[in-house]
Amino acid sequence: MSSPFSIKLRSVRLQAGITQASLAHAMGFEQAYFSAIELGTRKPSTDFFEKLIKALQLGEVEKDRLKQALLESNRRFLLPVDVTTETYVFCNALWKKIDKLHPAHLDALHQVLELDGQLAISKRFTPDRIARKDKGRRETAM
Repeated sequence: MSSPFSIKLRSVRLQAGITQASLAHAMGFEQAYFSAIELGTRKPSTDFFEKLIKALQLGEVEKDRLKQALLESNRRFLLPVDVTTETYVFCNALWKKIDKLHPAHLDALHQVLELDGQLAISKRFTPDRIARKDKGRRETAM
């Protein structure tokens, strides 16, 4: 499967009307290296990224979109040292199934991840305090 960066790279290249071979040559890279990046099997070097921006003469918006796609294409993750045991267990369980997840699973997980932002915005529900009835003695008529 292609990474977000490889998809964005191919899109930008095709919009510019340039072949892989000619763009790779203009940037000073072999076409095979360029192809591997566009397929998502290799991560681009910083040098590649900088030369790509210059070769395609990308504006700030496109450069930022390409940079965001590169960040979203990370394939290695490191857990912080101070995470809980439950986090380790969850991440390992997720990792075991990551390549078998259905798109519906991914959508559901994305929705769960977005909840923290929604929870921070929404007010917490706090019920009104219920006043107790006077527990004083009842006077009875005699």
